[in-house]
Amino acid sequence: MQKISRLILASACAIACAPAGAASAPQHHSGPTHYRITILSSLGGTNSRANSIDNLGIIGGYSKTAGNLVRHASVWAFGHQRDLGTLGGPSVNSSVAWPVKNNVLLISGISETGAHNPLGESWSCGAFFATTGNICYGFVTSLLGGPMQALLPLPGGYNSFATGTNDWGVTVGWAENGVHDPSCDPDSGQILQFKPVTWRWGSSQPHALPLIDGDSSGAATAINDRGQIVGISGSCDQAVGRRTACAAVSRPTA
Repeated sequence: MQKISRLILASACAIACAPAGAASAPQHHSGPTHYRITILSSLGGTNSRANSIDNLGIIGGYSKTAGNLVRHASVWAFGHQRDLGTLGGPSVNSSVAWPVKNNVLLISGISETGAHNPLGESWSCGAFFATTGNICYGFVTSLLGGPMQALLPLPGGYNSFATGTNDWGVTVGWAENGVHDPSCDPDSGQILQFKPVTWRWGSSQPHALPLIDGDSSGAATAINDRGQIVGISGSCDQAVGRRTACAAVSRPTA
């Protein structure tokens, strides 16, 4: 062990004591970099999109089904494509919309439920597919098997949105509550407040995270394996962005 330690220290000293001009020495390249492009398969439609890739090489996104009327959340792994389905049957939309980078085969995303939203909100899902007035939930699923697990909104709310899941099975996103907030923008289709939330694997119930004092709405957009969460905080506005994204925030998970 002592011999290895001396070798590491000697190497570190050699780097630290290198001449000042060494950093600007000409760089020698071995030649052009070569790339291989892989065309991902479809579910029968003419359009697919990859939005995520993890360290295992599992790609997530969506693929349109035959007829191009709807898109389904889809993964490509080890030469095969898998249709993750939806929370509302084959005739509604779903997607892996954000990067999901855990290494335990958990995939999270968003899906229509097929149930009508009585407030007519387009919700955040409307930026990724036409919600046609349907309620939209976040979901998480395991590639080891089993159906999509719906991630529910807060009490009184209709919609939720999931962005990512860490190696501990904690999923982050945002979810509506039942508060009709005047800072929401009905012209953009938002009526209810929404909060940054987490869901734990095996449970559909959300846990609300705090906002910056004075703010009414926000979102959690990513989580790492240390339980650190990043997101945004602001007014209700249009779910999500614009005046909702007045401040970037980070916090440990509860």
